[in-house]
Amino acid sequence: MPEAPVWKHGTEWTYRYGGPAGGGTSVWSVAREEAIDGVPHYVLKSGAREIFYRKSDRATSRETVDGVIVSKYTPSRLLYKWPMSLGQSWEQTLSEERPKDRQKSERVDTVTVEGEETVTVPAGTFKTFKIVCRNKKTGTIRYEMSYSPEIGQWVKLRENLDSGQRVSELMAFKLR
Repeated sequence: MPEAPVWKHGTEWTYRYGGPAGGGTSVWSVAREEAIDGVPHYVLKSGAREIFYRKSDRATSRETVDGVIVSKYTPSRLLYKWPMSLGQSWEQTLSEERPKDRQKSERVDTVTVEGEETVTVPAGTFKTFKIVCRNKKTGTIRYEMSYSPEIGQWVKLRENLDSGQRVSELMAFKLR
């Protein structure tokens, strides 16, 4: 039953992604730790984009591009529950604010650890927990994620976006 991973400065995950809107490669690295309203966060950086993960549970609080907030979640968006276990499920109501676009939306998600599976991606073969997030109101799948306790991060992600399905896979990683 994995606990929340400890991420260290310099840890990196390289992903390739693709879908109808295009594809590419991104390298996410643990850049620093920073407090938001007194709450410690890890900051993962890829290019000009940064994602702020609450240290206690890896919930995402915000995303910035060039230091400007592009997404803010209230409360922070729970991607995982710790200790993680098969069959675990949680529900979350949150507000997603996009200040640059002057948009705000409410969402209600149901997230379930649906299974354990072995997943092979370009970075290797990993034992993972399959996590599925659904829109509670419609039942549609928002994303399916394969989380690897071994590397403290997901290795495969299928997201159902407005533009279509985007699939991301781990290409390489460097743990510190």
